[in-house]
Amino acid sequence: MRLSGKISTICLGLVLALSLVAAAGATAKKISVRSEIALQSVSPDGAVGQVISGRRCRAQRQVSFYRVNSGPSVPSSEPVTTTWTRGDGSWAVPGPLYPSEFFAVVQAKRAKGVVCQSATSNSLDWG
Repeated sequence: MRLSGKISTICLGLVLALSLVAAAGATAKKISVRSEIALQSVSPDGAVGQVISGRRCRAQRQVSFYRVNSGPSVPSSEPVTTTWTRGDGSWAVPGPLYPSEFFAVVQAKRAKGVVCQSATSNSLDWG
């Protein structure tokens, strides 16, 4: 076999090996990371809370903020607003907020190599 043929065979083998490694990495299972969300305070001026999770699962998480609607029928929830967490997991919703019961939900998020789980907060009442 000529030298150029040997080099071509080696290059083809390297390309095939790298393709297999890339395919294995693409199908690798992502790690599921547990998340918690806490509603810390609610007032007419707004609400604040915290997402507690691994470092990669705290920043840039979408938080949906809800008001519990307890009318004459079965209680339901209506969305008030959405916001995003800061790097440390803290989040805030500006006022005005009207007297009611509130809670928050952090959405699931996919990041490199992890799936950050969704979570629902405690509820707080004011008014």
